[in-house]
Amino acid sequence: MSTSSSKSISIKAENEISFLEFSPFLQSSELFAYGCSKFVTVLEINESLQEPREVIQLPLGNNRNEILTFAWSPKANIRVIPRSIRFAISTSDMTIKIYTTDLGQEHTTIDELEGHTSFINDVQYERTNGDILASVGDDLSLRLWNEATKQQISLIKLTSPGMSLRWHPADSSKIIVAEKCGVIRLYSIDSQHPVMSLDTGHVPLMSCDWCPSNHQLIGAAAGSEWIIWDLTQSSQLIEKQHTDLNAVLEFRWCAVSDQIFAVTGRQGNQVKIYQRDHRKTPLSKSFLTPSKLSWHCKLPVCAMGGHREIDICAVEA
Repeated sequence: MSTSSSKSISIKAENEISFLEFSPFLQSSELFAYGCSKFVTVLEINESLQEPREVIQLPLGNNRNEILTFAWSPKANIRVIPRSIRFAISTSDMTIKIYTTDLGQEHTTIDELEGHTSFINDVQYERTNGDILASVGDDLSLRLWNEATKQQISLIKLTSPGMSLRWHPADSSKIIVAEKCGVIRLYSIDSQHPVMSLDTGHVPLMSCDWCPSNHQLIGAAAGSEWIIWDLTQSSQLIEKQHTDLNAVLEFRWCAVSDQIFAVTGRQGNQVKIYQRDHRKTPLSKSFLTPSKLSWHCKLPVCAMGGHREIDICAVEA
């Protein structure tokens, strides 16, 4: 596996990067955001990976609060009128903030969701229309929010801190939550009870991801290992590998292939890209500070970054 030298972008940020994220939705696949303590920058990146165009840079009102997580809304779009940018962030003051910007009027509204009593570790929009927002945190809770009313509609107690969550890519009645104790639970939104659990056998469990191109595969980062399950095989663990990363912090599937995924790790602040059907040395890059990663939703293109540096490159088998 290699990266294409002709298809790559390098971005230099003004401040240390706290997150980076491609939009996971087809209707806004060209949108890419990264942020720091002072602002969120939204770029338009076309499929040929030409020079990105800045769409907007949004200042954050109180830069004393660190951005912990970022999530695109399915309602963001720059193709049809009214063009708008919408996303949610969680911050170190234990709140969720929803930013909505009308690009025509250049007017931004910020709505705040309060209820968590400790740090919020992940926030994700329901993928069909973005009417529901889910969040998990150190307060041992999974919370569901009505995006229109900005009210909490459900609270599900966890057995340990919730570190990561993912909606089913095609079924908004299902959601998985990675708990720090090493267990991933699949919840029915209708019953608000777990219907399945996957035990990593390792702690801490830091991340989970539902494969967008094969809904039967779930991946996770726990301890110093990455782990993959197949839900068609009685939720059987089908692959795992110990890494030299000291601790694996994040697992993210390539959106267009169930054979490619990437992880971040503590050792050397590395990002490693693996290909399941090849036992080759994974592509690896180190950064000065803890690394972040995201995949384009239509292409085998990975964004990775740390400190003040972002690299976006096409991955080839």
